[in-house]
Amino acid sequence: MMLFSAANRKSLLAEIKELIESKDFKSGLQNRLTACVLSPNLTAYVNDTLEHVMEFIKKNNEIFKVPSFLFEDIELTAQLSTLVSEALSCIRGNVKAKLMSSIIKRTSIIDTARSLAHGCLEVDALHWNRFAFLRRCLRIFLIGTGNYKTIPLQDIYSPSLLPSLHRDLRLKVSDALGVDVGLDDFDSDPIVEGGGQVDENGADGMGGVEGSMNGANAEDGGADLNINHDGPGDGDEDEPERDVSGVAEKEKYELDPNDSGFGGNRKRTIFTSSKFWRFVDASLEGVRKMGKAEAEELGDGTLAENIVRNILVEYFQQDLAEFPGKRSVPKLISVANPQWQTKIQTDLLW
Repeated sequence: MMLFSAANRKSLLAEIKELIESKDFKSGLQNRLTACVLSPNLTAYVNDTLEHVMEFIKKNNEIFKVPSFLFEDIELTAQLSTLVSEALSCIRGNVKAKLMSSIIKRTSIIDTARSLAHGCLEVDALHWNRFAFLRRCLRIFLIGTGNYKTIPLQDIYSPSLLPSLHRDLRLKVSDALGVDVGLDDFDSDPIVEGGGQVDENGADGMGGVEGSMNGANAEDGGADLNINHDGPGDGDEDEPERDVSGVAEKEKYELDPNDSGFGGNRKRTIFTSSKFWRFVDASLEGVRKMGKAEAEELGDGTLAENIVRNILVEYFQQDLAEFPGKRSVPKLISVANPQWQTKIQTDLLW
């Protein structure tokens, strides 16, 4: 490793600081982080995401055009972490806003995927499957939080969602729309069966609090769709509770299959109107648990990953039937993804 004099080190750190504060750097970082958030294999969107993305950037600094020497300075590393945190929050907000818009416009998930990618990455069927899952989660979330201001319940709900709705959410739909929701035939899917622990309000693993970029709302990314803020107390999605010393506290709440997390059956409300991405993380974990349990039950060597993929394919097929859009499903042409995109999709896992 090269040895730097104190003067050279100070000069180099000043250059790196100027670099990461430049518009070009922030724009490039935003593009690469968009590919991270849109990766069809991303493990989670909020829980420990910042910590793992920062570790990935450090190991693959050339992808993000981050000088490796930056990580030898605590202050610059913290400054980069703040930039990454703000960018991730902004990207999530944009994704959610576009998914909301896609429900309103009845856009196919294929066209929605193209809009989400915005030229930042190559999109294939794996992306369609993941984005269809996200749109399904958003529809369930809107039902759970009772947020019908932007989209009427009759445009959010469809019978295909029933396997993903807990009993309390089915009752909510039944009371509001007067439709049969199959209360006597409760056959739940992985989103319902998952259960597990939910990290309610902890900051991402490095202790950073994900705020908003350029003053935009952290949840909605400055979008003009006011979809999730019903009044005081809804708070910033990633704003953690803090003790008197200012240290972020992590709360874990154990969800069981009989608890939707939306406050039904006199249960504690976990997924408030600002917790969409925590609901997504919990739902995604439920799908993985179901895949693992089914693989163990089969005992024939079937991989849990294959079962999870099949579940997501089924969600995509249901989504496409309900939101066909104006185009038929295009034939996928085998195109090699850029090496950096492949690296993100194969290695940004935890």
